Amino acid sequence: MKANSNCFRALVFGVSVVAVTVVLSASLRADEPGWVTRVIKSPAERAKSQATPIVERPYRPLHFYGNTVRRQYYRQSPLPLPRDFVESTRGLIPPMPALPPAIRK
Repeated sequence: MKANSNCFRALVFGVSVVAVTVVLSASLRADEPGWVTRVIKSPAERAKSQATPIVERPYRPLHFYGNTVRRQYYRQSPLPLPRDFVESTRGLIPPMPALPPAIRK
């Protein structure tokens, strides 16, 4: 019974995080850059990035300075929103494998 309760809590938490992310993403400005999942740039990406103003570059996980500058420019606040935590970890945490049919019941 306790396992079902924990699964239900995890499901409610996951749905809540997705709902909050969707609601907050509606406030995303159209001209704000999106997220790139790779932390380290290839040499070609690095050359292109260095030729682009910092506020026009995409957000990257663990790039605290650049992400803060972009948030301040687009949102007038350097603080990350909950959706930023979700987006920044998307490339760092591998997706969970699908459950086998026997466990889904």
